[in-house]
Amino acid sequence: MRLFSLLIILSVFLPFNVQGQESDYQLREMVKARLSEKYSDLHFAMLAEISKNDLRIAIFWPCIMNGNFIDDDIVGYAFKKENNEWIFKEELSLSRGGKEKITAITGSTDFKITKPNGLEIDSLSLFIYNNAKKIKDSLRSDNGYEIARLIEGLSRAFSLDVCGYDDAYAELVIKGLFAIKQMEFSEIKISENKATANVLLPWDVKQKIEFIKVESGWTISQIE
Repeated sequence: MRLFSLLIILSVFLPFNVQGQESDYQLREMVKARLSEKYSDLHFAMLAEISKNDLRIAIFWPCIMNGNFIDDDIVGYAFKKENNEWIFKEELSLSRGGKEKITAITGSTDFKITKPNGLEIDSLSLFIYNNAKKIKDSLRSDNGYEIARLIEGLSRAFSLDVCGYDDAYAELVIKGLFAIKQMEFSEIKISENKATANVLLPWDVKQKIEFIKVESGWTISQIE
């Protein structure tokens, strides 16, 4: 995805603590087992899980192999619970049109989303910068597991539309753009479940940014 088209559609302490921010992902070990059957050194970042009745979908980014980024493709693994066990059913490509594909397999938009809470809006900018810089610095260590978990933690600052239903988040991480410098928010306007602000992005572009409420915090949902 090209950067400028990314900015159009892009519709997470201070100090960092990955373990404190993890969600209860039931399918993590199933995803790990399936990937390890084919790839011995592939590391992935869990981004969310979708559940509807006995169907559960792991949304993840298989991001690091041999210390390098692979690509920006977001993947979904759908499992169905049978006899109290999760049975693999289908693989989904979610990098483009992910929401529509999830809706099609679940049969509705009425599903539960498991994803880390967002943050206070005033904390988002520094959180993103600090953790993006940790990802960039960790690439020198060749520790794929650590890098993947940092990517997973940073995703807390972004909505599912950005990090799970599109490759926007993945591309920004690969390019290291959020590690350049801290974003600057101004003119923040908050309503009940949505908020807007003007933002000076790390690459010195001014945009309007949108946030949505995720439980007790906020996530970035769009940069216009």
